Amino acid sequence: MDDWNFAYHVRPVVIDLGEQRQTISPLDAQLLLGELARLPTARHRTAAATAESIICGLTRACAVSLDEDDQRTVLRAVEGVRARRRLSCGLGSLRALLVHLLAEPVV
Repeated sequence: MDDWNFAYHVRPVVIDLGEQRQTISPLDAQLLLGELARLPTARHRTAAATAESIICGLTRACAVSLDEDDQRTVLRAVEGVRARRRLSCGLGSLRALLVHLLAEPVV
């Protein structure tokens, strides 16, 4: 207990997608933040707000709630990470979940 103040605790970032939740590591969150910063603001208007939500999730250990526009923006950011490197398990699971949630129903 004497060194409790000096301990560094790494908490996962919880992504709330409505009915489902997915956790990603802080490293994955940092990769997403980098990709969100690279997205053109003209096409991805919610990128800055989504990045702020992820930063809040990192600093305050709170869940990051994403609406449908945010989900599309995060999926685009995950694809940007995927283009640069191999996806981790957390980002791979998040990608699969987002693709499933955003899929258009076939009529």
